[in-house]
Amino acid sequence: PMGTARVLFHDAALMFCDLQSHGVCVDEEYYKTKRAEIEANIASGEKALLRTREAKLFYEKEGQALNLGSNKDLPKLLYDYLGHKPPKLTQGGNASVDAESLEKLDIPFTNKLVEIRKLHKIAGTYMEQIQREAVNGRVYPGTNFNIPVTFRPSMDGPNFANTPKRDATAR
Repeated sequence: PMGTARVLFHDAALMFCDLQSHGVCVDEEYYKTKRAEIEANIASGEKALLRTREAKLFYEKEGQALNLGSNKDLPKLLYDYLGHKPPKLTQGGNASVDAESLEKLDIPFTNKLVEIRKLHKIAGTYMEQIQREAVNGRVYPGTNFNIPVTFRPSMDGPNFANTPKRDATAR
């Protein structure tokens, strides 16, 4: 068994070295265009949310605009002012506004907010790393077998192991 594992790790290391050495082709113009499109969708979606009755209610109660990224503003709006029951609590005992909680509320405001958060992740996590690492239409992802103690490789520059597979928009 150990001999088989050694051969597997050796062969995988060589394959990933080839991958890093030769790189992977990426269409840099596609990423630039798509990211700009996604960021425009984010901006228009956020503007639309800030014009909703929910955002106006928050402004009336607080005297300031709702911060859509705030873990203090959102629970106040959703649970205190709108009266929804928090689907779950954080480890600290506060009402959660993570994606799972917002999806469980299943109201137009939170559904749109979840959609916008997904777009932020696509543009800011997945696309940004590819754009940052691209050189002449190629990226050269590095694979690290020496870092995780679980014997699973980790990747960087960009992290190809962290590409979205389940969400159709992100994919």
